[in-house]
Amino acid sequence: MELLVAIAVVAILTGLLLPAIQRARGTAQATVCKSNLRTITMAALDYTQAFDHAPAAVWRKEVGDGDVITMQWDWAVQPDGTWSLGVIGQRLDRPFADLACPLWTGPIPDEDSDQPPFTGYNYNTSFVGGEAPFPAVGFQAIRVGVAPSGWQHTGAVMFGIGGWSGGTNRYMRAPGNHEFVGAATCCAGAQSFQHVGDRTHFSRLDGSVGVSADPSDGGHNQGYAAEVLDHPNNGFLSDDDRAYDPGPR
Repeated sequence: MELLVAIAVVAILTGLLLPAIQRARGTAQATVCKSNLRTITMAALDYTQAFDHAPAAVWRKEVGDGDVITMQWDWAVQPDGTWSLGVIGQRLDRPFADLACPLWTGPIPDEDSDQPPFTGYNYNTSFVGGEAPFPAVGFQAIRVGVAPSGWQHTGAVMFGIGGWSGGTNRYMRAPGNHEFVGAATCCAGAQSFQHVGDRTHFSRLDGSVGVSADPSDGGHNQGYAAEVLDHPNNGFLSDDDRAYDPGPR
């Protein structure tokens, strides 16, 4: 009888402690995530200052030795599939840790993989990073992002936790960006609100980190919001482009 009582007490205590342990773990992961976002942002700002030009492109292709190389902000991919750190990744002291969101439940980045890993973080391609339309090759095809000299609102978002119905993504798009990439692709570049109490984290151009619990469908409420975006599990940080645009308003 005493043994049964002891087992029951242990079971009750475990049931009481487990939620607290899970909350503490989630809080610790959220702290790491915020630190990562701040570190990535500092690396991106370092690139911008070093070249005194517009921020690093999110996605572009260039010709090297007769072959097309895919250049991304985090990884560079050779024609044979081998990959290396991209221009922002090269500026990180611990790239495989800094680029991996601890709140993302997908595969953990692996240095031995033959494919560049998704990390859970995405980069503002609508206004900050810029990108080239597929399958364009060459710098002349890149829609260049807003240079720091044009940043009038440094509270605009720079990096965040990527999410859409297919998982994660590298390319953060503002809800009005569909004129450049199409509405479906735009909805595939949103944020995941499935972490730490249905919230998402993001960094700003000034290096600060914010939290949001208000996923917007960005006006894509007919079809794409449900099929591609999977709203409200994922969403935009504002109903329009204001959260993303550092330019004049």
